[in-house]
Amino acid sequence: MPASDYRFTTKKLTMVKKNSKISGKSTATVARLLMGEWLMPLKEEGDESLVLFRGGRGYVKSSEFSKKRLLEVYFIDVGQGDCILVQTPDDKRILIDGGPDDKAHSFLKWKYNLTKESNKINFDAIIMTHADKDHANGLIPILKDPQITVDRFYHNGICRFKNKKFPIGSVRGKILNGIFDDVTKIDSKKLAPGYNRLVLAIKNAKKRNPGMIIHHLDHYSEQLKEFNNHGLKVKVLGPLNVGSKKKPKLRFIGGARETINGNSVSIKLEIGKAKLLLCGDMNEAFEDKFLEKYDEKILRAHVFKANHHGSQDFGTGFLDAIKPCISVVSSGDAPDYGHPRAVLLGSLGKYAPKNIERPLLFCTEVAATFKGVSKSQLKQMNSKGKVLYEKTIQGIIHIRTDGKSLIGGRVFGTSKLPKKENPNGYNWDYEKFEL
Repeated sequence: MPASDYRFTTKKLTMVKKNSKISGKSTATVARLLMGEWLMPLKEEGDESLVLFRGGRGYVKSSEFSKKRLLEVYFIDVGQGDCILVQTPDDKRILIDGGPDDKAHSFLKWKYNLTKESNKINFDAIIMTHADKDHANGLIPILKDPQITVDRFYHNGICRFKNKKFPIGSVRGKILNGIFDDVTKIDSKKLAPGYNRLVLAIKNAKKRNPGMIIHHLDHYSEQLKEFNNHGLKVKVLGPLNVGSKKKPKLRFIGGARETINGNSVSIKLEIGKAKLLLCGDMNEAFEDKFLEKYDEKILRAHVFKANHHGSQDFGTGFLDAIKPCISVVSSGDAPDYGHPRAVLLGSLGKYAPKNIERPLLFCTEVAATFKGVSKSQLKQMNSKGKVLYEKTIQGIIHIRTDGKSLIGGRVFGTSKLPKKENPNGYNWDYEKFEL
């Protein structure tokens, strides 16, 4: 369908009715569309329009949609890991991390209807904040999917090598010198097996798009200007390069794991008055370096993806500089690291802006809904005596903004539509902020 055929809802929640009010038939609500959700008008009846939407069709007020698309950000429920999908107002797509397995790939196949083999989708950029498996492994099936093309693959420049005391490259004193751009040019025999699988997937993606750019990001990158449209700016705040633009170097603090996490690619999205800050698995030691580099004006953000899945390794000074009114934690049960930590959750509330009476704190793990597996299902699975659960709602957190207002939400309850995977058939837990 041509992009010009789509419209987008403008109210914080638009009710879709079964029939028009002038039809004399039932006008029961069949779906609830969060601000910015797409629909396609088919015909007008009075002040209402018959529309298609994700999961069905129905009637909405014609005054409740427009041609203007919002910035959409989806924090995808991938368990213990990170995956963030950004859809820009001019229909460009950025994927930040991919989680630990194929959950993100499954979500993308559903969202873009890739179950139909003729459908294709392009990502203008994939950003891997760092190479830990709970951020990187899920990118492998995405990069290998023949229905997906990628224009740019960005990363933090830190690769993983085998047979090294520090599997991240050359370390001298407290400085990491081994920073790479096109990782497909590294001798595969030198790479750690898990990282090599990722590199092979990147090569696979590059075969489908020979012009694909592979490059590291640091604060000298400043902006991803390919996304500068409709007032959107995608700024690169980190990792902090302590070398030069031509000879990048990164800090080595703690051990290899702390250094890889702390040097995560950190992105700030700005559109109008709205600001969103996404810093991967940054830890307190590197947060302190951010506070030395940037003032509160740069770090301030309305939406903050909590660092490292809600770990206790954070600084309150960093949260105080950001002062988010919407915080999102991406975490899961396995492996169980105790995330999100209670001290982090309490602190996110404490350091919200003083003028916000009801700040939002979402957690993908908490937003997911489960139900017990029935006795008949247990019998079929030959699991007698065990207590098993089925996930009925994915814990996806939705953020939408036009730069003037901002809304955050997640679905809950029981679907009223035949297709249970359709989020518009559920209830919404949401809040809207005027900026």
